[in-house]
Amino acid sequence: MSIVRIVGIVLAVLGVVATVVPGWFGPLTRVPPPPAEVYALIESRVRGGMVLGVGLILIAVTSLRPWSTRIPSAIVYFMAGALVSRLFGIVVDGAVP
Repeated sequence: MSIVRIVGIVLAVLGVVATVVPGWFGPLTRVPPPPAEVYALIESRVRGGMVLGVGLILIAVTSLRPWSTRIPSAIVYFMAGALVSRLFGIVVDGAVP
């Protein structure tokens, strides 16, 4: 297992933790805690999802060649991480009325 994949696993775990407990991730990014609005609570989880997406990129994309498939794959993994965290926020915090 390469060092890139190990870093990817660490980032993916950190992203999952930051998605589940967004208040823990706030001091690392120096962002004030979100207000009690449902939309703001869901959006506070997205930062963790982006870290999860970067971890997934490092796990799945092992080389940058060929560019035509690797770059779109990296974008898909990044957006999938943000989408998973947003869906988790909708399930946990409730939908915005």
